[in-house]
Amino acid sequence: METWTLTGAHVDWITATYTRGPLIAEFMTLGCKILETEKLNGNPSHPANFNGYHGSSSLHAFVGYRKDGACIRLGGRASRLGWRSVAQRATNVTRLDIAITTTVDPVRDNVALELWNGVALRKNGRLSRADYSCIQSLNSGSSLYCGKRSSATYGRVYDKNAESKGHYPRGTWRWEVEYKPDVVKDLVALLLSRADSTWLLMAHVADRFDDWGITVPWRARSIRHRPIDDRTPSTAESRYNWLKDVVSGTVASLRPYYTSTEILGSLNLINLPYTSAKSEAEQWLRTEIDDLLAAGP
Repeated sequence: METWTLTGAHVDWITATYTRGPLIAEFMTLGCKILETEKLNGNPSHPANFNGYHGSSSLHAFVGYRKDGACIRLGGRASRLGWRSVAQRATNVTRLDIAITTTVDPVRDNVALELWNGVALRKNGRLSRADYSCIQSLNSGSSLYCGKRSSATYGRVYDKNAESKGHYPRGTWRWEVEYKPDVVKDLVALLLSRADSTWLLMAHVADRFDDWGITVPWRARSIRHRPIDDRTPSTAESRYNWLKDVVSGTVASLRPYYTSTEILGSLNLINLPYTSAKSEAEQWLRTEIDDLLAAGP
């Protein structure tokens, strides 16, 4: 009897930007810390460019700056750990990938091909190669692609054992959906509204593959690409404005009754290091620019 086991559900990629504003330094500082973490994990960074953003790239992260703002791209481990912090501080998310990892027992190496044949059968043999493709490679195993790279969503099912060169055990299959600007805003809002978004990740991927005529091997409640209400995810700028416009009034009303030390203590602002995020980011950016100039064209 065939048994499928779900072993992971996470955000596997995020591309986010911050348009120039009062809190861009916080966004850049976050990027610097991610690159530093990458370095500590053995993934040093090097000068890199992306869509006009100039900065640094490591194995799993890119952080860059241009005249109108900054950009952070994360993949793999960096995305699993840092996507939420990046999304919360960004003014725009342009791409988000969700990955579900499963294993099958007994081991099968032809899952992608069987899915391809199953979709072709359900489509009565009128399957368009423009919408689906199945690729088999000696080096990276077999993969099924659903949709077009230019469309709002794009899916992939592939042999993770072969793709990772044995890092994952045989029988491991990865189900991924790539979300683009037309749908990613609502998705990010919904994911940020939950402290634990695992079941949402499973449900979104299951729903999308169902639209492509593919049944996933895990249980998930159906949910479509709309947030449960009209709220949009908070950003660093919106939280700063809330602090300035709302909390500052409350603090002013308490000043006749409490000392400054007591008020600062209630806000957890006592004994904090007075480090300027802006100065940290500016120093990092200046170093990056100097390195780029030194490297020449």
